[in-house]
Order: sequence, then structure tokens, then C-alpha cells
Amino acid sequence: MVQAKAMSDCNQTGSFYLDFNMAKDNPLLYGEVFAAMKFFPLRCEMLAELMKFFYVGYSPLFDDIPKGTPIPNYDILVTIAKTDPESDDYPVFESVEVKRLGSH
Repeated sequence: MVQAKAMSDCNQTGSFYLDFNMAKDNPLLYGEVFAAMKFFPLRCEMLAELMKFFYVGYSPLFDDIPKGTPIPNYDILVTIAKTDPESDDYPVFESVEVKRLGSH
């Protein structure tokens, strides 16, 4: 049985940007990235001037931060293994790496 955490216990909150073109060109990659991160979004905003989506949410890959601390920003590095020739040049997701910006 999966045990749910109360959001008040989820101190692994972070923010990051993902490129609009990745969503437009390869929308299924977003689901794979979020699944690999075990990401639960709390906020999503399309920033048209940057052509990026801004996300805030919970992931066990984010650092545990004390309550009241500003939410840290992360770089999300997506690795594509190859292009699958049987899927009309659709990229095949390989991995995601999360790097905290700033203090680390």
C-alpha cells in the first residue's frame, strides 16, 4: 500500500523552467520527466516572453528545506537516449538530473 504524505510534511519543494518547444514538439516527454522526478506540481505558468513553463512543486529529488525558507530554483537536465526509428523520429527519454542553483 502506498502511503501518502500530507503536503505540510513535504519540505522538498523547488521551482524550475522547462522549454515550451519540448512541450510543443514532444509532449509525452513532459510526462516521462515528471514521472522520473516523482514530481507533484503546485503551480505551473506559461511565460510567453521566455517561451518557457515555470513550475513549482514537490519532488523527492529536491533538497529538504526548512519551513519558511524561500523555495530554491533547480536546473532540470533531460537526457534523450536516441531517436526511435519506429516512432517518426520521436525522442526516447533516458534520464533526468536535478541540480540546485545558487547555494549548492
